[in-house]
Amino acid sequence: MHDTVAITEASRAGSAAPQEKIVRQGIDALLEALYGPGHGLDDFLSWLGLDEREVALLKRECLEAYTEHFLLSVGTILKDRQIFQTLLLRYGLIQGKKFTLDQTAALLGLSSEQVSKLQARGLHRLRWLRNQLEHQALVAALDLLDSCGHAPRWLTNVLSLIKLPSPSLDIVETVKNCVAGRQAGPDDIPVDAIGLTSRVFNALCRRGIESVGDLLAILSRGDDELLAIHGMGEKGIAEIKSALQRAGFWEEQGGRPQERPLTEAEEELYTALQIWRGIRAAQKRVPPYRVAYDHCLRQMARKRPVTLKELAQIRGFDNRQVRQYGSNILRVIHTFGA
Repeated sequence: MHDTVAITEASRAGSAAPQEKIVRQGIDALLEALYGPGHGLDDFLSWLGLDEREVALLKRECLEAYTEHFLLSVGTILKDRQIFQTLLLRYGLIQGKKFTLDQTAALLGLSSEQVSKLQARGLHRLRWLRNQLEHQALVAALDLLDSCGHAPRWLTNVLSLIKLPSPSLDIVETVKNCVAGRQAGPDDIPVDAIGLTSRVFNALCRRGIESVGDLLAILSRGDDELLAIHGMGEKGIAEIKSALQRAGFWEEQGGRPQERPLTEAEEELYTALQIWRGIRAAQKRVPPYRVAYDHCLRQMARKRPVTLKELAQIRGFDNRQVRQYGSNILRVIHTFGA
């Protein structure tokens, strides 16, 4: 359990410090692993030829954008999503904390030995291509300074001759889903994801209702607004409520289900499940909600299922998801929830 305390600490840190600060700590850890102690991001920026004024401007005005550029550069150089995800987990670039070999293996669905080999390969490649990493990081830094209006006039012409290679889609998705810690709340889930008929879906779209969050907000005020939509009627509202209920967003008698707050131990497991979902979404190249809804992960954290049969009882987590992701989820629960 002591290993998983770091996850909760990282989650709490997110409310006390900007996400870019948390990720920056991970970048410092990776750079020190590559080039030795005392070689953090500030040193790296100095190596790139930026003076103190430029470093200060970069950190003050566009550090979040720069850290994203830096991670995309690392992923582009590695050219392997699995190696990239391994380094993100092992050096604290997800949630700002390092994960053990066993924890990383559970999140990636690999063995600890495989994770160790992937980590070694990644570090070796980054050390071998250090010049390439520095070059890409420098171009990103200068480009951002130029966009802020704090760069020499000649810089734009130089940047037009030197361009970063475009990162592959899977690397972009990994950064977006894993590092940014994206969730899958109702506002992020389109209404067509809950299995509505074309007639009802089109009626909602004509009224500008695009997300599950929009639907829940309207239903919390009663049925009248939906009844006013042309072609909806009682039958359409019943279909909407049934679809929301199947997905776990609605209880027929009490409206939108109310959940008690997670305990500290449950929060640790929930955060681990979110990270696992972000990795899996990046691998599948799908939005996080297509893997599992947030409320499903919270139920898993509370109930801690140990069998596929128990996992199938989670509201909103259907048999297809159990078949596709069940064994991986149970492994994460066992590793982080013990």
